[in-house]
Amino acid sequence: MKCLHAHLAWWLAGGDDPVGAWVAEQVKLTTVPSVLRLDLLDDAVHACLGDAVFDLPCGLTEVAALIAGDPPQAMSLTNAIGTVFDHLDDLIRELPGTVAADRVAVTGPVARTIAAIEVGRQPDLPLALTRDAAEEVFRTVATERRSERALNPGLSADHLDSVIAGCCTVVAIMRHLRLDEIDVLA
Repeated sequence: MKCLHAHLAWWLAGGDDPVGAWVAEQVKLTTVPSVLRLDLLDDAVHACLGDAVFDLPCGLTEVAALIAGDPPQAMSLTNAIGTVFDHLDDLIRELPGTVAADRVAVTGPVARTIAAIEVGRQPDLPLALTRDAAEEVFRTVATERRSERALNPGLSADHLDSVIAGCCTVVAIMRHLRLDEIDVLA
């Protein structure tokens, strides 16, 4: 048992460990189905898993402050994603069931804007956003100048700048939790 725990810990830390991945899958099979809901707010990411709640202090405002340039510089995008990654480690420590959640969902106006960019209009929600789609939206908005970004169908003027911070947050969540898709809720 001790060895399986070590494999799982290494896998959760991002290591390439097939035994750790297998243990994580087995844990999912023995837990009650759960949804991790992440509300993307200006001042925090509010995480809810059942009755447990935890606030990550990496809201959209903080993440956006790390992003420099028009279009954004690659290093600043990497730093923004890394900041969210670091806070997700705290979430996993505080709410260990995070890694065993059956579904992960994001909410908030910027999350809905990311979904709208993906489909080119206001989407019917909930929407299952694949990792490939999330990465594509991220690459699109992160490589465009602000004036070009404004032309994206589905992107409102209210979220012209915050959408990049939102994409960094969603991509970090999907990468760190190894998600193939994430639900965007109304």
